[in-house]
Amino acid sequence: MASSVVIMCCNTAFGIANFRGAVVRALVARGHRVVVVAPRDEYVPAIKAMGADFVHWELSGRSTNPLNELLALRRLTRIYREVSADIAFHYTIKAVLYGATAAKRSGTPYVSVVTGLGYVFLNSGLVSRVARLMYRHTLAGSRAVWFLNSHDQDQFRAERLLSDALATDVLPGEGIALDHFPASPVLSAEGRPLVVLMMARLLIDKGVGEFVEAARLLKNPSRVRF
Repeated sequence: MASSVVIMCCNTAFGIANFRGAVVRALVARGHRVVVVAPRDEYVPAIKAMGADFVHWELSGRSTNPLNELLALRRLTRIYREVSADIAFHYTIKAVLYGATAAKRSGTPYVSVVTGLGYVFLNSGLVSRVARLMYRHTLAGSRAVWFLNSHDQDQFRAERLLSDALATDVLPGEGIALDHFPASPVLSAEGRPLVVLMMARLLIDKGVGEFVEAARLLKNPSRVRF
């Protein structure tokens, strides 16, 4: 197989290193050049240790300032033109939206990976409406759109963000590197309930609602405490 140049673009280097590191290592092992494009953080050394190249993308994950966003898009387009990749994979909202435009301007084929719905679908303000319009426009040029669960795919179809001709698929998860996240036996003293802790911001899109519902389903306090 001929080697290729693969861009993996995300809003954090952490997102690539922690959740997709096995994919990076597998591509590198097969002789492909992997270029991670993301804002620089403490996970850059880990990415380089995997054998991938890293290119810093100056981006504010929470900014909605139009000037900042246009500058971020301009920077990303310049990076894509310089790298000249054979294909790009985009993860997280801004990488999906801006990466598509940068890929089109540089002639780079791309795959959009929808990792979740996020704040765009939990609000109805101007930013959310603009983001929905951008999704509809940018996803149309994807080689494929991958979802991590069928609910998200159904939501995109219900809001007509996907054309009928667009290739979509639901991944059976992104995998868990068991050497990095080893399983351990559940430890609970005899006669004491299992304590389940959730560490997250109190936002509905972080799964707080599902956590509460699980607590209701398993509400025997003698066995499980949430």
